[in-house]
Amino acid sequence: MAPTSPCGQPSYARSPPPPPRCLDSPDSKRIAVASGKGVLVLNALTLAKEADIAAAHGGNAVNCVVFAGSADMVATVGDDGVARVWHLASGTLTNAFDPTGGSGGSSAACSVAFGVDRKPLLAVGYADGAARLWDFSGECVAC
Repeated sequence: MAPTSPCGQPSYARSPPPPPRCLDSPDSKRIAVASGKGVLVLNALTLAKEADIAAAHGGNAVNCVVFAGSADMVATVGDDGVARVWHLASGTLTNAFDPTGGSGGSSAACSVAFGVDRKPLLAVGYADGAARLWDFSGECVAC
């Protein structure tokens, strides 16, 4: 049996990289592809590159990517335990949610979801079983 990453995905340290994980935007106009080291967002019709968020997690694996309801932002989580929100038009980082406050040592983040009804919330699930709810000011409102 192949070794696994903290999020239960196969670990490919000494073998081929894992296949990319793909997700359609809510409006079906974009496709996000998360791979071992970054995120690529493509136009669903032309496959033209709209955003390339290389090294999204500082060289750590990107475990999940999700679109905001408006499809103008994506959130990513990775083995570094940090959730990040990216503005697609510019490719810039708009928010980073680090449960350790930058000190490192966090459990890998495995899943992420935006709040519904346009609430500025981000839910993050971690490999150690913890779940946190962040508001966009950077405060953990449910830890």
